[in-house]
Amino acid sequence: MTFSMLLSLTDSLFFALILFPSFAILVSLSFSAEQNWKTKVFRGLVYLGAGLACLMHTHTFAPGFYLDFREVPVALASSFMGTPWGVLIGAALSLYHWLILGQQGAAIASLQLASVVGIAALLRRSKIKIGQSLKQRAVYAALLFVPSSAVLLLNFVRAPQAFSVAAELYIIKVVFSITGFCLWAALVSLARQTVVSNRRYQRLATRDALTGLHNRYAFEEDQPPLSPNHPEARFLLLLDLDHFKRVNDEHGHLYGDQVLKQFSKVLSAHLNERSRAYRVGGEEFAVRLSVKHAEAQHTVQAFTQQLQAALAEVQRKHFSSLNFALTVSGGLVAEGEQAFQRADELLYLAKGAGRNQILAEWQPRPEALPPSPFNDASPGAATIRSLLRFLAEQGSDEPDLPGLLRAAILCVPGAEAGSLSVRDGEEWVVRGEVGYGEALLGVRYTFSQMQNWHGDLKQLQQGQPRLLTGEALQLHSQRDVEPPDIPASVRRIQEIKANLLLPIVVQGKVVAELNLDNLHDPAAFGSTSLELAKEFALWAAAVMAAHERRHQHQADQESALLMLGLALETRDGATQGHTRRVVELSSALGQHLALSDEQLGALRQGAYLHDLGKLQVADRVLLKSGPFDAEEEALMQRHVELGTQLAEHFPNVSPDACKIIEFHHERWDGAGYPRGVSGKDIPLLARIFAVADVYDALVSERPYKAEWTPEAAIWEIVAQRGVQFDPEVVDAFVELMDDPHSREPSHWAAPDTAQPHS
Repeated sequence: MTFSMLLSLTDSLFFALILFPSFAILVSLSFSAEQNWKTKVFRGLVYLGAGLACLMHTHTFAPGFYLDFREVPVALASSFMGTPWGVLIGAALSLYHWLILGQQGAAIASLQLASVVGIAALLRRSKIKIGQSLKQRAVYAALLFVPSSAVLLLNFVRAPQAFSVAAELYIIKVVFSITGFCLWAALVSLARQTVVSNRRYQRLATRDALTGLHNRYAFEEDQPPLSPNHPEARFLLLLDLDHFKRVNDEHGHLYGDQVLKQFSKVLSAHLNERSRAYRVGGEEFAVRLSVKHAEAQHTVQAFTQQLQAALAEVQRKHFSSLNFALTVSGGLVAEGEQAFQRADELLYLAKGAGRNQILAEWQPRPEALPPSPFNDASPGAATIRSLLRFLAEQGSDEPDLPGLLRAAILCVPGAEAGSLSVRDGEEWVVRGEVGYGEALLGVRYTFSQMQNWHGDLKQLQQGQPRLLTGEALQLHSQRDVEPPDIPASVRRIQEIKANLLLPIVVQGKVVAELNLDNLHDPAAFGSTSLELAKEFALWAAAVMAAHERRHQHQADQESALLMLGLALETRDGATQGHTRRVVELSSALGQHLALSDEQLGALRQGAYLHDLGKLQVADRVLLKSGPFDAEEEALMQRHVELGTQLAEHFPNVSPDACKIIEFHHERWDGAGYPRGVSGKDIPLLARIFAVADVYDALVSERPYKAEWTPEAAIWEIVAQRGVQFDPEVVDAFVELMDDPHSREPSHWAAPDTAQPHS
């Protein structure tokens, strides 16, 4: 081989080395897009472009003896996209050769391309796959190029004296075609795996595990733009399965899960491609509907009617054992400001008006309840109504039960003492009292005792008030209605002259019982008292339902954050359960430090999301088992900045939670990252979380270390007091762990090998 031939060969090989990775990256861009005919055409054009680039870089060493790698893109297209694409691209390249480059060598080149396409078709038909390992890809490529490149040797028939040149070119072409094919296939496979992994993580964070519908987190993320010029009308439908608690109670939770799954299928089956369904609570669903403006309201109402009819059919086929109708209530509003709240109000109106109906905001409201003293112009009644509405709308984590009891005693004529008990599993616990002393608080009653005290189980479950006076009250008091260990100081049942019991019912379930007592007059409660008591029970139920729904919303949000945290654990190989443990430990430490409810909520959010930025760290860095070099260390440290930027775009994530993500790798002595701040310039919640995070890392097994004992880990935390960690937080942590040697670090066995706390 002459020097000029060697130079030309080197140029071709260097060009191919640059060309194949570049076009492979172009192909990989299509993986993140929706897979349709447009993406296939794009990939086909990329393969064609790569083949043309190879053609334009052809080197002829002698008449009929040429070198390029046009067959590699054709082989890839045939293998990945199918034989028709290989035929199209091969034909286009052959046509280009004949028309632009001339006929010399065109016949042999076309024959080689046809051989590649034919062999690829045989391999696909034989179900021989490319494989994932380098060896598997190399074997597959050899099956393609060893026989197809032999076409070059046909030139030996025309020029026997040039056999050595043909043989050299054959070997070079086979070796570098296999190399180029393997390089391209590896890059495409890596890109595909990355896209698949990202989609899996996204699905974990945005899908409900039971039904497969989008979850509450996805619902908050998918807020539609409120543009008056949008080509379609948009509506929000909020749905709640009626009496679903009864399904679970009578048939079990597995049966209830099947009901939820079937209802989800019904929802999905009746949606057009521009609408989307979500599970936003236990048995609560939301649907975002997009329909054409013309007859929009008629179309949406037709959808709700079809939904109700389909639900009845599902019950007939799958849930015929239910002894009551499976129905749904809902609220339907046009998308816009506070759409969820407006739909929620309509949903509860539908529930209160008898269930099994979907109310639209453009329809007349159901008839109001009959007049009662709360509807009168009485200043006292109006004040109580306003108080209860205020309590229902407050954002506290728990309803003010003592406040409810005091309001009832103020509101209902004849009431001068009382108690309020709430359901706790199969028991009832006193949570509020007036007139009996604090010793009554926390006393537990069995369900049978509460039933005996009411007297009529059916009326109790229906929420009917019960009035007892005189002899009937004395007879009731002789039943098993009190626990034997009730404090003597509050055992005053014999003093009660009249008792008005109000069951408080939320979604068909008795959740609390309100006892209003008069200790002096058996005739204290008249008809007005009963009417006011009934109205009060409805408002009290609204208060407790509002708090229950708020709690459910918080639980749904935490579930979404937990799923995201678990996905992060799966990707970076963190110890299983790390997310749950650091959330609970940091929360316990925050409670020990007397943080407010708002701060504790932010602390939990930040703990769930603390490593969010690792989603954007490359696998080669994140999954590396050995030590990082300087560049990799810098890339890894960027995860706090990237995570903060991501979290700031999440709905309902507290700014204080974002600070945990940003500052949890800072150190008390200023030697941390990313900013190198020190002392109390580090936000308090980040200082608290840092201790919990490092403790869990120490007591967990990692690839670079064995797990430490809790005592050794606490010893190390104390050793870093005032160095890595806030001294006050460390002191609180030691108290929380309640170790007998918490103040004497020398009593703990020091770990054999110090490990970095990052």
